[in-house]
Order: sequence, then C-alpha cells, then structure tokens
Amino acid sequence: MDLFVHPDLEAMLVKLYNDSFTIKTYTKIPNVDARPKTFITVHASGGQRRNKILDMPTITVRSWAEDEPTAFKIIQECRALVYATSQIDGYTVYKVQEYSSPVNYPDIDTGIPRYDWTAAIGVRLNRHSEKEDSGYLNK
Repeated sequence: MDLFVHPDLEAMLVKLYNDSFTIKTYTKIPNVDARPKTFITVHASGGQRRNKILDMPTITVRSWAEDEPTAFKIIQECRALVYATSQIDGYTVYKVQEYSSPVNYPDIDTGIPRYDWTAAIGVRLNRHSEKEDSGYLNK
C-alpha cells in the first residue's frame, strides 16, 4: 500500500528562514525574558489535503522587530522567499495562495511591532518511507 504523508511544513519553513536570515525563526513565541528583539514565528493555522498527493496547509508567518518598518521589510522577505521556492526539504512547492497580504498587527500584550502574513502553501506529498516512520505503524 502506498502511503503519502503530510510534511511538517512548520519545520520546513523554520529551516528555510533560519538558513536565509541572520535572525532566528521559531514555532512558538520565546518567553519574554529570553525573547530576542527581532525574530520570526511560523505556525500552521489550517488548510486541507486536495487529493492523494497534494496538500495545501495554511501557514501564518509573523515578523517581530523593534520598529514597524523593520518588521514590514522582514515579512516581505519571508513572503518573497516562499514565492521563490520551488522545493523545501525534498517536497515540491506547486502553489502559494495568499489569504492575507502582510498586516500590521502589533503584539497586544507588549505593543511590539509585528506583521502577519497568511497563505496556503501547496506541496506535493512524497511516498512514506521508513525514515519518516513513527515506529507505530503495523507493517
């Protein structure tokens, strides 16, 4: 039986951004006492599988910075990197569908400048391999 599994797009984008930027990218907001002044967060916020081999997870990317112009520039670069990428970690990116252009959305608790960008990113699923196996699947 052929299994086609969903990639961890959050982890894939964290790697893409960490390889591309001099600032860190996380899936969770760092604690206030250890929080850098400028950083990026990525989290899955929905999406759907289109068919056996195509997945369209929705991802929200946030850029945090000391000032709005810097946060805006970072989110625009995050956006451009996704559009320029045809493969991430061996998965083919076939479509980017924006749900929201970058939005100025300062952190409600701290007032730190932040921009959000949300898009569905279409990826072609690869066949499940033993390397990706959870160890709990009956063979």
